Amino acid sequence: MTNPYEPPSTPLDRPEGPPLPDGWVPCPGCEGTDIKMPGFTWWGGAIGQKIISHVKCNDCKRTFNAKTGASTTPAIIVYQLVVGAIVVGIIFAIRM
Repeated sequence: MTNPYEPPSTPLDRPEGPPLPDGWVPCPGCEGTDIKMPGFTWWGGAIGQKIISHVKCNDCKRTFNAKTGASTTPAIIVYQLVVGAIVVGIIFAIRM
């Protein structure tokens, strides 16, 4: 007699997503390959996500670095600090 509460003995098949571009890793959350780089983000505009390789998994909605699979939060913070310093420098240079 089989136990109805026992997990399946064979892994469930996951449908294959599109192939990943060279150098990209699968999603660290769900191992999915259906990932995409957003065209625009509130923190990086149209180029910030390209600079730090920020992508989003279409299966589990997790965001991560496409090359390492790590969180992009520290890189986003550094990016914002650098852009902020450049803007302050430009404003300071214009007023002088």
